[in-house]
Amino acid sequence: MARFLDAYENDAQVASTRLRHMLRWRASHSYGLEQTLVREIDATTPGVDKQVQSGKCYILKGRDRAGRPIIVVHVHRHLPSEQSVDELTRFGVYILEQAEALLKHPLEPGPAQEQSSGTDSGKAEQGTLTGTNNEMCIIFNLADIGVVNLDMKALKRIIYMLSNFYPERMGVCLLLHAPVMFSATWAIIRPWLSTRTQRKVHFVKEDQLTQFIAASALPAFWVHGADTTLYSIHDSQ
Repeated sequence: MARFLDAYENDAQVASTRLRHMLRWRASHSYGLEQTLVREIDATTPGVDKQVQSGKCYILKGRDRAGRPIIVVHVHRHLPSEQSVDELTRFGVYILEQAEALLKHPLEPGPAQEQSSGTDSGKAEQGTLTGTNNEMCIIFNLADIGVVNLDMKALKRIIYMLSNFYPERMGVCLLLHAPVMFSATWAIIRPWLSTRTQRKVHFVKEDQLTQFIAASALPAFWVHGADTTLYSIHDSQ
C-alpha cells in the first residue's frame, strides 16, 4: 500500500482504488495475459522463451549503487513485427516479476552498491544514488536504433503496466546513447509519464553509467575490463 500512496501523492482513496485494480489484474487474464495468470508466467509461457533468446532484455547479476536490481533493454534488438503486443506484455511481466523477486533478497553491501566518490561520482544529481530495496534500475540501450525498432503501442502498454501495476518500482531509468532522432519520440513519450516519473529518467552516455552503477557490475561491452560473468539466466549471450 505504501508504494501506491507514494505514487498517488498520499491520496488514500485513489491509492486504495488502484491497489484493488492491481489485485484484480493479477487474478485475471487481462492486458495481454490471455489464459495465463501473473503467478503462472515463467520461461515456459508461450512466447517468453523466444523473447529471452532474442537477448533484447535481461537482468544483471549485480546491483546499482543504491542496491537496486538492474534490467537492461537493448532496443535495437526489438522488431515489432516479430511478436504481438500481448506476447511482449507477458515477457515484460516475466522480467518484472523476476526483478521484483530479487527485491526480497537484498545483497550485502559490496562494490556494486558502494556510494559514488571521487572521480567516479561525476556529476550525478543530488539524490540519484539514493534508493530503497523496493526499486529497480532500468537501462534502455538506444544505440543503433532506427524507426523499425520503435514500438509505440507496446511502449504505451508497458508504461501503463508500470504505472498501474508496478507503481514506484522504477527507481531510475537510464536512456543510454539516445540518437538525435529519439528526441521526437521522447517528446511524445514524456507526457505519458507523471512528473514524479519524469524526474527518474536520465539521458546518459557510456562514460556516465558509473555514476549510477559500479564498473564491476556493468557488462564488459560497456566497461573495458569488467567482469564478463555478470549476466543472469535471462541473458542470451
